[in-house]
Amino acid sequence: MATRPTAVARSADGRPFERDEYAAMLAEQADPSAPGEGDRVRLSYDDGGTVTGRWEFIGGGVDAFGLLADDGRVHTDVARGVRREVIERAERPRLALLSRDEALVVARLLEELAGVYEDEQLGVLARQLANRVYGRLDS
Repeated sequence: MATRPTAVARSADGRPFERDEYAAMLAEQADPSAPGEGDRVRLSYDDGGTVTGRWEFIGGGVDAFGLLADDGRVHTDVARGVRREVIERAERPRLALLSRDEALVVARLLEELAGVYEDEQLGVLARQLANRVYGRLDS
């Protein structure tokens, strides 16, 4: 299959992401069960090693989260093959950023994106997020 690069999103080294990879990263960030900034997290590696610390935004692209370990080291090797366990959730208030009309526009734009990329993971994620926005507007 040919590489399908992102139009705007770039990795820390300036290269475009492959769209399915980018969709997976965004889906993880939107997943309420995934680690969020400030959470206490334990990483478990295939070799049996573990490290515990705080999940932090360390800069760069959308993949720029890492673990600030209790010993002060930063662990950025937190992707595939590393199990992440949230030990304690940090308090994060929900942000009210949009008016109802703006939220409807965002949901409609997500639906349009889903239609453009309907056979890709990016389209699946866009559809899921549009439905999430609509669901919150209905409640």
